[in-house]
Amino acid sequence: MGLLVLKFFFHPNIRKRTLITSILCGLALFCNFFVLQIYCRPVNYAAAMCSAFFAAIVLMPFLHQKYIRSAAYLLIGSGIPICLYCIIFLADPYERFGGYLSQNILRIALFLSFRMALTAYAPLYLLWHIYCYVRLGTRAEKLLTLSGCAIPIIAFVFYLYPFCANYNLYMRAWNKYGNTQQFADALPRNYFTERFLGIGFLYHTKLNVIYDGWRPPLHDPFVNAALWIYSKGADGYYPPPFYWKTTIIPKEIYYHHLFPDLPLKANCPCNYTADGMSYFREQMDSLALSHASANYFRGR
Repeated sequence: MGLLVLKFFFHPNIRKRTLITSILCGLALFCNFFVLQIYCRPVNYAAAMCSAFFAAIVLMPFLHQKYIRSAAYLLIGSGIPICLYCIIFLADPYERFGGYLSQNILRIALFLSFRMALTAYAPLYLLWHIYCYVRLGTRAEKLLTLSGCAIPIIAFVFYLYPFCANYNLYMRAWNKYGNTQQFADALPRNYFTERFLGIGFLYHTKLNVIYDGWRPPLHDPFVNAALWIYSKGADGYYPPPFYWKTTIIPKEIYYHHLFPDLPLKANCPCNYTADGMSYFREQMDSLALSHASANYFRGR
């Protein structure tokens, strides 16, 4: 039985292995994007990284040219932080790692749904493939895998410095002005402000949003991982500046004022309905931007 399981997860026949990997990854992607989204649609840089990693893991058995195979080992190494990020996200750090992945993966397969199980198992399945390929690789290929693993981590470390500076600026503006007109005026029109204002209606950062009745459609892993480090709410969740919905002024109004050329909705299967509401409780429409609200900042 154990041998059959090992064959299924890493079949010795490269054609069967590629077929199994392609089918499982394809089904997981289909379930995530068109059935029940867990990660949402990755932003461009994350989509490019994931695509390169998937291509390398699927094509690895057929790559024999030295330099192409070396590049593939570099790419599968970059997939290690990707898979680990997905596992941590599924465990939900904001719930003190009490997410459904950390509680019991088997429950997903037995009691919840096949589509959720498939998406949850995918990172573990891919990590096992990386381990098997590294075990079969030469010393140089092992070092290339390690180097590939370091690339996203180093990029994230460099990302943290400007994130921290903008995070503190955002928090100071909130503490000084609260949810008022002056708050928006105190914020720079940059990448970080766009991400911060987009949390909760455009950018997906929390696992349990799937139970809220709607979900934002985009996922930026660097923003999310940085929030795990820097957001220190009293109850272990986001501070109010990052995840309020409809207090005095809806967050979308600030977003529209500072970034009028950017859309409030993304073309994503999350938005099953025309107004951006999602699958469960349709009365929750997070993207309702009335004409009165759109004109809020005009004439100032």
